[in-house]
Amino acid sequence: MKTKLFFLSALLLALLGVCGCINDETVKRKLSIINYHIHTDAIKSLLIPEEIASVQVSIIYAEEADVLNVAIFGTIAKQWREANPDLKDYV
Repeated sequence: MKTKLFFLSALLLALLGVCGCINDETVKRKLSIINYHIHTDAIKSLLIPEEIASVQVSIIYAEEADVLNVAIFGTIAKQWREANPDLKDYV
C-alpha cells in the first residue's frame, strides 16, 4: 500500500512538472525523496534478515545505495563528494 502511494505521488509530481506548475528542480528533489523511501522499504523487506546487528544493517543499506549510485550516476557517493567538494547541498 505504501509503495502505491509513493508511486501515485511520483506520478502526480511528474505531471505537475510537465505542465509547468512546479519547476524541474523541485520535481527532481521530491522524486528523489520518494524513490529513497521506495528503495529503503524494498531493502528492508527483501534483503535484511531480522536477526542481524544494526551495524550490519547499515552496511547493507550503504552497499545497496552504492549499487544504485553506480547504476544511475556512474560513481559512488563518496567519489562524487570528493570530486565535487563545492556542491555539498546536492548530496
